[in-house]
Amino acid sequence: MREPPLPVLIQFASKRFFQAAEERLQEAGLATLHPPEGQILAVLHSHPEMSASGVQEALKLSKSTVSEALNHLASLGLIEYVVNEENRREKRIVETEKGKRHQEQAWRVLSELEKETEKGLSQEELAVLRKTLNQIIKNTKGGNHG
Repeated sequence: MREPPLPVLIQFASKRFFQAAEERLQEAGLATLHPPEGQILAVLHSHPEMSASGVQEALKLSKSTVSEALNHLASLGLIEYVVNEENRREKRIVETEKGKRHQEQAWRVLSELEKETEKGLSQEELAVLRKTLNQIIKNTKGGNHG
């Protein structure tokens, strides 16, 4: 039997991981978010205040994808817009307290899932996997992520 091409293996592994993650997050009672929405919350959790264009650039997502995701996150009360005092035409996006709690709970759930997916792999193998995936991301940086 032929080994599938690497992009197919990566896609299959990613799909299985995200299906498991979605199930666990739902079981934990967390809002169901589309991948771009979860990515935006993760970026805002690390960088507490960003503009929509900053989010777009950081995640390499289209303007429409970011706009739709931000609207949904705001409707759930996970983010809010704050006027930038230095440039009143610019709105900054910040996590609400509800958004911070959501993200912290999501990180716990995903950390548990990560531990389960790492079973049977040594620390050296995990380090090589992370290095390899980061190199693949770097090699494909010209690709459109959104």
